[in-house]
Amino acid sequence: MRHVIEPKGLGNEGIRSTKWRRAAFFCAVVFLGYASNLAAAPTVVGSFQPGQIFRDVVTDGSTLYIAAPDRILSMPISGGSLTTLYTSSQYSQSGAGNISSLTVVGNDIYWADNQSGPATDTQILRAPKAGGGAPVAIYTGAFVGEPIVDATGITTDGTQLFIADAIQGRVHSMNLDGSDLTQIGPNRYGGFFGDARLNDIAYGSGALFVAQSAVKTSSSPPTAPVTAALQTHSAIIGSGPWTDLAVSPGFLGDGPRGIAFDAGTLYFTEGGSLYSISTAGGVRTEIVDPPGHTYEGLTIFSGNAFIADNTAQGAQIIRVGLTTQAVPEPATLALFGVGLAALGLIRPVRCAKCRRLT
Repeated sequence: MRHVIEPKGLGNEGIRSTKWRRAAFFCAVVFLGYASNLAAAPTVVGSFQPGQIFRDVVTDGSTLYIAAPDRILSMPISGGSLTTLYTSSQYSQSGAGNISSLTVVGNDIYWADNQSGPATDTQILRAPKAGGGAPVAIYTGAFVGEPIVDATGITTDGTQLFIADAIQGRVHSMNLDGSDLTQIGPNRYGGFFGDARLNDIAYGSGALFVAQSAVKTSSSPPTAPVTAALQTHSAIIGSGPWTDLAVSPGFLGDGPRGIAFDAGTLYFTEGGSLYSISTAGGVRTEIVDPPGHTYEGLTIFSGNAFIADNTAQGAQIIRVGLTTQAVPEPATLALFGVGLAALGLIRPVRCAKCRRLT
């Protein structure tokens, strides 16, 4: 005999079970809709640049400075037209150029170009942030034995520069004129070109933070597995090991690419996602994850993340508000919705069983 539960007309139990099912469904819909409303929607700052690649972005509070492989650009932080400040053809001694990262100190911008030296070696360059000046190389690897071989990240504390190297994970500090070059901590991994990988670096509250990607910077075969990590070290005391904040397999895909510090929190990009994590490590929180994008370097200012965003069609700078609550991971939302739906189904079945027993 088949037992059918009618939504109405079979007594209070059937009515209560139907109301429970409807309430569970309504809660699932409301929760999922509310969570999606909490997402920080990316806003394009300025205009989309077809066929271009952006590697990094920094700000002095009024202007965004952007690193593309062959040029340094600027635009107002509120948006507007992009202005080319410098191109690698102005300073390259090799005829090549591959700008990887940049930072700003006072009236100057500093950037790392890992192919512009005479032997396609790394140079660290300085130029007026307003444009119009001649870029000056404050470091040229070929002239000093290449302690920095393949710079992929640069940051500052306002008085020094800190440079992350793809080779062996080295991190160096130097004065703003290029003097007093000092390695911070030991090499973070071994090998050489075959094991080189993208590293970005951030400074905050007397500490350095490195985003070690699994993105290789050379086609040479690796001698060991290429792993991803977030690591930290004192910027004041140069000795002692680096400390892991997060390591593979806790990352998705190629691991972190860009990293920034703000108010005791780290923000890092991974694939097309923006995450936050405590400077002590722990659980990371996804802030935004639009499909079809590859996020690179980023900077934080006034509650907003400005991110170098690349798509299959070109590049743009996006702004993401950080003051709204982060969205739970998609898996969490899915499980929550499934759980509520299951409750809505289980309740009527139990009611039907009770009626069959009476």
